[in-house]
Amino acid sequence: MGSPASDSDCINELSLIEGPTAAANAAAAAIPYPDVGLGSLRSLHLYKSLYRLHLSIQKSWMRSDLKPKHLAFRAHDRHVVTCLQFDSEKILTGSDDTKIHVYDTKTGALRSVLEGHEGGVWALEYHENTLVSGSTDRSVRVWDIEKAK
Repeated sequence: MGSPASDSDCINELSLIEGPTAAANAAAAAIPYPDVGLGSLRSLHLYKSLYRLHLSIQKSWMRSDLKPKHLAFRAHDRHVVTCLQFDSEKILTGSDDTKIHVYDTKTGALRSVLEGHEGGVWALEYHENTLVSGSTDRSVRVWDIEKAK
């Protein structure tokens, strides 16, 4: 058996390799883009950071001085909106009228209409300026959102 000092050193070394500090470091290292979003997760107190974030979100929702903004607009006339995706700039909607509409997120104004499917559009997904849509006509189309083609 070693001396108490060497046992203590051994325990400290093991806790760095296998203890909660190591788990927190591993969790922080596993964040794919540490500069994006939750920078506080890089610290060793992962649970505290998550709790603080949750509390901040909850308080924001409960503030009485903030009034929610409501935006409603008619899309695709009398047809059913079957799918949509949005970001801070645009809202894309697919419909059973075979068209895809691109709206402004802040105003709801129609920016463009993409036409080409022969059946209803039931799936769409975009990344940056490229949109991929799927239709009941069993076709998949790739679009340039800005050019509306």
